[in-house]
Amino acid sequence: LDEGKAIADEFAGSDKLDSGEQTDAVRLLKTLNDKYNIMTVIVDGINDKVIVSSARDAGFMINKAKKYIIGNDDRRAQIIKQDNNFTIQKTFEPHSRSFYLECWGYYSDNNTIFMTTPLASIRESVELSNRFLAYVGIAALILGSVIIYFVSKTVTSPILKLSEIAKRMSKLDFEAKYEGHSQDEIGVLGSSVNVLSDRLKEAIGELKSANNQLQKDIEQKVQIDEMRKEFIANVSHELKTPIALIQGYAEGLTEGIAEDPDSRDYYCGVILDEANKMNKMVRQLLTLTALEFGNDQVSMERFD
Repeated sequence: LDEGKAIADEFAGSDKLDSGEQTDAVRLLKTLNDKYNIMTVIVDGINDKVIVSSARDAGFMINKAKKYIIGNDDRRAQIIKQDNNFTIQKTFEPHSRSFYLECWGYYSDNNTIFMTTPLASIRESVELSNRFLAYVGIAALILGSVIIYFVSKTVTSPILKLSEIAKRMSKLDFEAKYEGHSQDEIGVLGSSVNVLSDRLKEAIGELKSANNQLQKDIEQKVQIDEMRKEFIANVSHELKTPIALIQGYAEGLTEGIAEDPDSRDYYCGVILDEANKMNKMVRQLLTLTALEFGNDQVSMERFD
């Protein structure tokens, strides 16, 4: 309708059109008819001569325009837009049982224009456009969903792998490695996780070795302490007997029990014998101490 009005405005003020202008106008109106299904008639108001027309039945359209102009149309029209020169309205045609969108008015003192198009074609165009947009939207939605799925899978798959590796590392399983070769942030993170896994494996291996050695040292120390306790108990038991004999015989001599020389010699011999045993035992203890601290070396010899 705007293009039809532009045609009318272009020829406003001229009562007649030459052949070249008529040809251009007919070509443009034919385009409107073929492209938008808009039929247009431009009429000379003085002699009712058709100046330009793209309608099959120009006379019928002229009669309708005359009725609108003189206000002699008995059909009710729904006015959509109206100004001083043009009126756009919606009408119902009983013969075809269809609604039409019509524009009629003046573009000069003597000339009138009448344009009409069926609303059914507009509705069909709108429905076709809506259907096309719906199909395009569904196709775009499906294509976008597929693209988003693969893109998200590409992003989340390495993250899930890194998460699984981290879980295995938390259970001290350092055999799992990230196998990606990308140079993006996830690839750098995967390489860092592999380096961390190797270093943790090495450090924990060293800690295990140190722990095993420490455990052996503790067991050895406990064993040595037990042997030392047993040794002290045995030494105490071995020293108790000679000390008791020496003490008893010394007290007997002090009390004058052995008055004859033979008894005194016997008592003194027992004391000396037990003292020699204690001296030998002390020397053995000193030898063990020297061997324990490395101050002496054991001489290994074969004997029968």
